[in-house]
Amino acid sequence: MVHRKNLFTGQILYFRHAPPFTGLDTASDSRRLSPPYVRAANHECSMYYYWWAFLRENDAYLACCENGGEGTMAELYRDFGDVRGADFMDWWIDGGRLLFCEPLEDAATIMHEIPRNHDSDKRVLISVPVDGDLDRITAEIRSAMGDYRRNHHIEDMRESRAKYQIKAIAKLQSLHRQLRVYQMKRADSMVGNKAIADEIGIGSASGEYNPNSVIAAVSRYYAEAQKLIHNVGEGRFPDYSEPTEEPDLFG
Repeated sequence: MVHRKNLFTGQILYFRHAPPFTGLDTASDSRRLSPPYVRAANHECSMYYYWWAFLRENDAYLACCENGGEGTMAELYRDFGDVRGADFMDWWIDGGRLLFCEPLEDAATIMHEIPRNHDSDKRVLISVPVDGDLDRITAEIRSAMGDYRRNHHIEDMRESRAKYQIKAIAKLQSLHRQLRVYQMKRADSMVGNKAIADEIGIGSASGEYNPNSVIAAVSRYYAEAQKLIHNVGEGRFPDYSEPTEEPDLFG
């Protein structure tokens, strides 16, 4: 599934996962995902938001921001820039969304005159009546393109070609809890797991409250958040794999 995102400029971007929902989406086919928690903001209902949010917890990346983009994460900084600002949507609109959308050159375009230079290897010219029925036109284009691909042995490009791609599907509620647990533990190393669970609401919706399982869940969320934060600093999200250890060259 591809999510279409209408911009105020009239441009359309395409994403493999739901982008942040805004008022303009009433004119597109994007729908707000189920919120990760009660009264979550619209922009928090997207995995792309949590990519940004977890990157803001990476100490090495924040140090790079502090140094004006210099250091070991300079290459990542050239794409993501300074994420220390409090407003995700400002960062998203300023260019963050271009990191995750499909390449702009993949989009369909209307040509107002016959092109002199046409990339016949990657694009096909199709003529459609401007006053034709859109459903019929869409069906005919789908059929024609299917025949063309079969005749030319071209596979359907279902793989995302975005510069940064979501690595795996994760529940927004889990990402929210992992982030909040990590933030609360970083803010107060003495805070207990029970207090964190009560603050975030972990276990409150279950029929029977099991203190041991709730406390264990907080510990699990914290460990998972550490992995997410480390790996997002390497351009991967959400990635729960264990960080690779640097070889001991002097051991």
